[in-house]
Amino acid sequence: MIRLSGGIAVLFALVLLAGCNKRPGSDELFDQARAAQEAENYEKAVEAYRHIVEYYPNHDRSDEAQFMIGFLLANDLKDTSAAREAYQTFLDRYASTADSGMVLSARWELEHLGRDVNEIEELIGAGSETTAQGEQAPEKEASAE
Repeated sequence: MIRLSGGIAVLFALVLLAGCNKRPGSDELFDQARAAQEAENYEKAVEAYRHIVEYYPNHDRSDEAQFMIGFLLANDLKDTSAAREAYQTFLDRYASTADSGMVLSARWELEHLGRDVNEIEELIGAGSETTAQGEQAPEKEASAE
């Protein structure tokens, strides 16, 4: 009888431990990440996205989670070193299967990481007209009639 109850106690303890280690589902983690992002709690959002990639590396949205880690680190947390690593991980793991727009965005981000928006030539030209010498063209005056 003692052996039986000892075995049952061990089995019960294992069942309890297994229940305590239950991971949240990928959808739950995405919800947590999005909610944290909307609340501007970027550290918590990055943590949730990291859990998605760690727990569900082959999930159909793991590529998005890895991309978002890089995006939040670069644009909100201003950690360019960690962002560079996250974007490179995204490209190494998911470039062949991810949405081509995310792949292009990750490559663009890596190329321009840490640069001020005003230093990026393709963005400077998009916002205002410039003269041939690179000076901003004067504003046209509205005619008063």
